[in-house]
Amino acid sequence: MGFKLLNNPFYIIIGVIVIIVIIALITVSKTGKRKKEQRRLAMEKLREEALDRALENPAKKKEVKERKGLQRPVAVDYGQDEKALKREAPARGRCMLELTEINELSTRKYLLNPSEVIRIGRQFDVNTIVINNQSLSERQCEIFQYGQDLYIRNCQMSVPTILLRKSDSVIVDERGIKIQSGDCISAGSVRLEVSIIRN
Repeated sequence: MGFKLLNNPFYIIIGVIVIIVIIALITVSKTGKRKKEQRRLAMEKLREEALDRALENPAKKKEVKERKGLQRPVAVDYGQDEKALKREAPARGRCMLELTEINELSTRKYLLNPSEVIRIGRQFDVNTIVINNQSLSERQCEIFQYGQDLYIRNCQMSVPTILLRKSDSVIVDERGIKIQSGDCISAGSVRLEVSIIRN
């Protein structure tokens, strides 16, 4: 009886159609999974690019002027001995700068890409971080990257910018002073805690 069914061309055609349908379903399933994975990777890439754009500092686009008269910034050692300075590991890779503004009413954190100049002050159109505090200058100071290190320089000497490190302090000039994680920037009644996040 079973052999007679196999000899019947109708059942052979149905069997071939069933096999073709099964193969087609398997192919469609694999193609769907591949397309879904491609969509997921594309969305991930778009998210990363959007994050990169969000972290870009818009102030760098305005930074076109020449810097011929600027001198190399300095690192202040606060009387450390040479061994302590040699122990400090050289900076490598990309980094992000986190500035935490602490005042009596609130705490605000800013996460910025220091590959572009970061300006701090109370004027809206020229500063990256705008702090509405009358004790600050319109353009108080700016943080910039030189080589692998970050530096701060004062823009208007009418209000001094002070860099605090543990119990030591130094007045920031227009040349620039190296900053490190744990430092505190003080200008007028504003204090910003520095944290450098390296890859």
